[in-house]
Amino acid sequence: MASPQEVVVMVWHNGQWLSWKKCPGPHDGEKRRPLCEAVRGDGLPHGLRVPPDDCYVFGPQGETAQKWDYLLPACVSHDADGTFQLKPPPNGQGETRISSAVTYDSWLLDGQGKSIRDEQDVPWSAMGLQVGYVTFVTVLTSDARTRFRRFHDTLSKIFMQRLVAECSEILGLSEGLTEMPLELAGEIGTYLVVKEEEGRLGTGGHADVFKGFSPKSGKVFACKFMKPGPSSSRDRADARLERQNLSLLKHEHIVSLHDFCDDENVIVMERIHHGPSDLLYDGYVWPTRSIPKLAEQMCSALDYMHSELNMAHRDIKPNNILIKRKSPLWAVLTDFGLSSTSPDPHNWGHRKFRAPETFTTVDAHCPADIWALGVTVLELSLGSIRMPPKSDGGVGKEPRAVMAYFEASAADLSPTCRMLLKGMLRLDPKKRWNAAGCLQYLENALRPRGKYKAIRVTSKRTITDRRSRKGRD
Repeated sequence: MASPQEVVVMVWHNGQWLSWKKCPGPHDGEKRRPLCEAVRGDGLPHGLRVPPDDCYVFGPQGETAQKWDYLLPACVSHDADGTFQLKPPPNGQGETRISSAVTYDSWLLDGQGKSIRDEQDVPWSAMGLQVGYVTFVTVLTSDARTRFRRFHDTLSKIFMQRLVAECSEILGLSEGLTEMPLELAGEIGTYLVVKEEEGRLGTGGHADVFKGFSPKSGKVFACKFMKPGPSSSRDRADARLERQNLSLLKHEHIVSLHDFCDDENVIVMERIHHGPSDLLYDGYVWPTRSIPKLAEQMCSALDYMHSELNMAHRDIKPNNILIKRKSPLWAVLTDFGLSSTSPDPHNWGHRKFRAPETFTTVDAHCPADIWALGVTVLELSLGSIRMPPKSDGGVGKEPRAVMAYFEASAADLSPTCRMLLKGMLRLDPKKRWNAAGCLQYLENALRPRGKYKAIRVTSKRTITDRRSRKGRD
């Protein structure tokens, strides 16, 4: 690609034209330290006039910034993708050369600001290059620079259309975008989030979760935004507490923490494709054969939390169990905003799933998670439990309603599920099965016959009866 005149470089990033500013420190010609970087500015952008007689490398900000002469925004792809070389002609005469290790999508405009088709042999005055999902570079000849407004609208429209198409495809948004992606700076990367209703993954009393993606890899994540509360410092503390809890938890049935964006109090986690457990079958109850496997995986996660970290989840419910894979089943536990290693009688989740001891002044801890998981298993097996109005029944009426529902519906449960819930839904936390006990029972129940860990001893009476029958035969 060539042009007969000297050039000016401009950057369009995430819906906005950027300006250039000098990087701090002197430029070292031998080490080729960056001269300028593209930044957000006010009004018309300031173009970068590239000196002739040398070859200059444009690349992204970040760990490899010392390799480049001019810095593009960090929101571009990996090192090879997101860089290009530009060689202006000597003394402004001759051709400008643009080369890169990868092939970029590009657009050429003539002196009138009209697109040049591939078959046309017309000198270009402006060239657009896409160097990232939301980052574009414009190279202008000197005559085009003086008429930048003519090219401004055309290039902005081209770049915007491509940005909308890219983001919609990555995030699976069929209706496009109504606003620009929100750019978040994390501790290990940068993320683009579109706060569209179609991109919402979940919502709760304290947070909203939206799809976001890494502009370097295109990988989609779940980005959890804390809802603004009365105190911004409290919001920040809550976000950091959940981030701290997640950073401690490493288990195949617990959602993985990926990054944290401190400025916006956003937790970046792995995206779980099938969503909450109560929506897996379009709001209908689960198949009987799948319930024990789900319970086993959640008991495994809770056994790890309770025994290894002495940490209670405090908000077990269907909406906080996400389905990573439907067949074979793979579920993960999420939402650790209330989790703690300290007993507490008050700070627990939805009242329907709260254990009896959480309605008293007695410190409640890990056994209350088992009750909540039992209520969750009951709902997924038989349907939602109707709770009495808050004004009826006094304090702690919810556990009584759960027990009444269980006793009335026990015959509709599978034998395995019925026995499990008898151990989980015990009013006295000291008599309630713990996570390890539930897990042991489920492992035995799900193991093929003849492979039980516990050996069943035949009684003497059974032996005598067999001998008697054998004698009669």
